[in-house]
Amino acid sequence: MDLLSSFLVKLAPSSAHGWLALGSEVFAGKSELETANSVYVFRDGVLVSRAKRRSPSSETKASLVGLRLVGFLAEEDRLYALSPRWRPASLGVLFRPSPDAEPDPKAFVVTTATVAFGREPAPSGPRLRRAMSPPSVRTPVPASLTRLFAAKTLF
Repeated sequence: MDLLSSFLVKLAPSSAHGWLALGSEVFAGKSELETANSVYVFRDGVLVSRAKRRSPSSETKASLVGLRLVGFLAEEDRLYALSPRWRPASLGVLFRPSPDAEPDPKAFVVTTATVAFGREPAPSGPRLRRAMSPPSVRTPVPASLTRLFAAKTLF
């Protein structure tokens, strides 16, 4: 994980702002990320709780609350790709933005291989029902209003 953390630290100065903007948009609403050992619960991309599978009553460490879900790290042909799209066995990447310009390796948490990711989109506001109106009666359109006339040929 140290190699991955150092890679993310090098990538952060040029990408952190984009990660935060994209993450709040892509992961809007409630989402759950599951690994073999834990279930992470997010609201709008921000970690609100983590439960261990073997002891669901365990409390989330205060140091983890507030981490932002950046995306998923997957290995493709011996190269790593960081994407907001979940794939089975990808690694979840969590990031804590710091007020300092330079992030450190402790600002990142990389999960173990994920087994599931589910999302409930954020509500888009109150839904209004349209009033039912009676069906309208329309006059049918005539078959054609164009008349074709044979023209005299000049040749």
